[in-house]
Amino acid sequence: MDGTGPATRTMRGSVLKAVKCSYENCFNSFDTVEEMQDHKLADPKHDYCDKCDVDCKDWEDFVEHKAEWTARALKTNSKSKLKVHCSCKYCGEDFRSSGGLERHIKQ
Repeated sequence: MDGTGPATRTMRGSVLKAVKCSYENCFNSFDTVEEMQDHKLADPKHDYCDKCDVDCKDWEDFVEHKAEWTARALKTNSKSKLKVHCSCKYCGEDFRSSGGLERHIKQ
């Protein structure tokens, strides 16, 4: 589904739109992929990485995802990868630079 198809009705009469939320137990649907992504960012039940477009199973998985990509970027010393994630592996907070992350960890 590309978000351009017509909406259909379910047996209960509610409208099922072209794009279903990608979380397994979420039954919301949307007109566009962008609307679905906005929903995942806003819904506290969804641990969603908008930078990578990745659905994480829970908060711990989300923090682990960000920490893994931060570690990869720091290991290869790639500034372009740090634009994806520069996050604390303990609390998940995002930083704009590796220096900010290092200061945070020292605290």
